[in-house]
Amino acid sequence: MVSKSHIKKSIFLTAVILAVVWSLNVYAQSVSFTAEVDAKKIELGGAFELSLSVSGVENVPGFNLPEIEGFSIRSSGSSTNITMINGQYERSRTFTFSLFPMKVGVYEIPSFTAEIDGQAYATKAISVEVVDSLVSGNNQITSSGQVPDSANTSIKDKLFLVVKTDKNKIYLGEPLHVKIYLYVNGVSVRDPQMPRIEGAGFTVGEFDKRTQSQQIIEGVRYDVVEHSVFLYPTRTGTLELGPVKLDCNLLVKSNQQTKRRSFGSFFDDEFFDGIFDSYRRVPMTVESGKGVINVLELPQEGKPADFSGGVGSYDFNVQVSPTDVKEGDPITLKMNVSGQGNINSVNFPKIKETNELKLYEPQISQNNGDKILEQVLIPRSKTLKEIPPISFSYFDSGSGEYKTIVRGPFPIKVQESEGDVGLRIVGGDSKRDLNFEEELGSDIVFIKTEIGDIKPVGTKDYKKPSFYIIIACLLILWIFGYVYFLKNERLQTDVVYAKRKHAPKYAKKQILKAKTLLDLEDKQGFYDCLYKTLQKYFSSKFHMPVGTVSFESVINRCKIYKPDIDISDNIKTKLKRIFDECDIVRYASGQISHDIMHISFEDLEEIIDYYERKF
Repeated sequence: MVSKSHIKKSIFLTAVILAVVWSLNVYAQSVSFTAEVDAKKIELGGAFELSLSVSGVENVPGFNLPEIEGFSIRSSGSSTNITMINGQYERSRTFTFSLFPMKVGVYEIPSFTAEIDGQAYATKAISVEVVDSLVSGNNQITSSGQVPDSANTSIKDKLFLVVKTDKNKIYLGEPLHVKIYLYVNGVSVRDPQMPRIEGAGFTVGEFDKRTQSQQIIEGVRYDVVEHSVFLYPTRTGTLELGPVKLDCNLLVKSNQQTKRRSFGSFFDDEFFDGIFDSYRRVPMTVESGKGVINVLELPQEGKPADFSGGVGSYDFNVQVSPTDVKEGDPITLKMNVSGQGNINSVNFPKIKETNELKLYEPQISQNNGDKILEQVLIPRSKTLKEIPPISFSYFDSGSGEYKTIVRGPFPIKVQESEGDVGLRIVGGDSKRDLNFEEELGSDIVFIKTEIGDIKPVGTKDYKKPSFYIIIACLLILWIFGYVYFLKNERLQTDVVYAKRKHAPKYAKKQILKAKTLLDLEDKQGFYDCLYKTLQKYFSSKFHMPVGTVSFESVINRCKIYKPDIDISDNIKTKLKRIFDECDIVRYASGQISHDIMHISFEDLEEIIDYYERKF
């Protein structure tokens, strides 16, 4: 006979098994894989978020989004959410991606599939429209009087590179002048870097200071940033130039509705547009097309034996001084090469040492694009009548011929030195013979046979207190003068130190300017002044390129300069807020009150003071 306890245990186990089976069934049925976007209509130059959510499973593998036509994709990470409703436990994981449209049109976010616990799940396709501008009801008219066709507008129409060269056929070693233009229209570009020129067979010179201008192309006005540089071919043949690439950050406005969703529908009113706008920096590489340059070999016919290696257009000058000397006196020979070409590849002509002329090693330097040689010559004999002619040969790329410039001869009058030639200072200002005739009685004094008249001399000057006071004052003055000399010399030779010393002076001057703009309530000018102040100050303070100054780069550079110093969170918050406000005002015309401007001004003073004390 079955006992009651046994029956109770069987009933309990059966209930537990049924509960487990039921829960597993419910759990299995709750698995889902969905996709959603935070906006179905987005303007070109903006961004929206695509979220892929998986729920109902414990372990969710990573998800890589495939390429989607018409969009640049950037992963924003993933998040996990755990909820319990009516005693039911649910776990979900969401993968978020930022999509940046590259062209105007209607696009379809395709269906995505995922295999979860051996079963395939798929999302629904989503249609997204990309427009040139979200402003409706107003047709944009260009300066030519036509309505622009926005149906085929792409990001490449708003941001692109153009490379121009002065010629496409050059000689080996001839400079190739390259101009690189960055065209910007309707998008906000931040932190543009220097262009990178790809292509084997060229060496790249130093970039000139970039310039900014505006240009109208087919009725559309563009902001243009111009870079200029010289390239020098290192081998002959047909060389490929480019592509030229330029890295920058695109300032993209995030979707307003998403940012205000947590505040409720009250804040969805158009009145709050611009107040809650949020911007993000999207790394982007702008790329130009490719070009072909034909590099010709230098002709061997007519090539001078003393060819200097210069290719281009040059001028050559020689100076000899003094021309009236004595035997053993120094003569300075100065050669100067200037013009258009690779000055580094130019070699100076050499003169030969003879029995009549002694040569010292030349000193070569460069100044404002000129190459200069200075050499000391010593005439050994009065028979030397002239410095022989000096010739400089180069290849004129304009005419396609070798040219030779001859300077001299330079007449020299050498006189016989009087007496023995003593020690002479070569290269200095003094030309005096250190030999001198000894005057009898000035070095050796005869012994007196009589003592002569005796009279009191009085108190010696070195025993007076004033003597020591004067010596002390002179010593102090000398110390101060020497310190000033060292500081001034360092300012002239150490560029990094000079910029760091100049940084607070520049910041103080700009703060006064910002105060004036604040009093005038010039919002645009005020924030432009604030941004330039921070940009130039931190560039000089931490030796950074001006174009790379941002909140993140400043914080990273602080860690490099002084790793033991932790920047206070208060300063970090204020610095980031000023950078964000500058972006909003300068690129999005956001609404900023006078009180906020006043707070930003005080924060700027506090930030400059903090970095001066800590760094």
